[in-house]
Amino acid sequence: MARRLGVRLKTLQSWEDDLAEPRANRLQMMAGMLNVSLRWLLTGEGEGAEGPSEPAIPDQRGARGAGRACADAHADACAGSGDGAAGKADAGALAQGGGMIEAEDARLKRMSMRSWRRGTKEMDLILGPWSDAHLAGLSEERLALYDSLLNENDQDLLPWVLGQREPPAHLAALIAEIGAFARSRLAR
Repeated sequence: MARRLGVRLKTLQSWEDDLAEPRANRLQMMAGMLNVSLRWLLTGEGEGAEGPSEPAIPDQRGARGAGRACADAHADACAGSGDGAAGKADAGALAQGGGMIEAEDARLKRMSMRSWRRGTKEMDLILGPWSDAHLAGLSEERLALYDSLLNENDQDLLPWVLGQREPPAHLAALIAEIGAFARSRLAR
């Protein structure tokens, strides 16, 4: 799979081990190779591969199983990719009643990664340092709020942080805090 994606095996393994995340163009390529929707690849919901008829047996590395992305219909595309980076659950995610519950350290790691890899360099440089400085100390309520903020588009976030447009009321205080943090960093 690494060869078909045009990346090194080590890069693919870092995606599987949640040490890095693929860029959007690689995600699109993976979705096409596996014949699944991009939404399914990212969330496990929507059009995608049928899961195995029996529950997947977790591999040696933890909670993720080889069955989801490398289901029978897609075994050829995943050959040699380890445990199937394409559709795997987060390393800290545990299945419970059909939903996923994320371990706290995996959640913080995911949120930090999403803060640093936004899609625009400007938002990377605003949210990345803020997350490094604040994520570990946030309450559960504030973490949930920041997680919802990470789902917003950069084209909306940047004008909100810069004060050029009014943010949604539920995000206003957090965006003001992030904007103040970014301005204080630039003033140094």
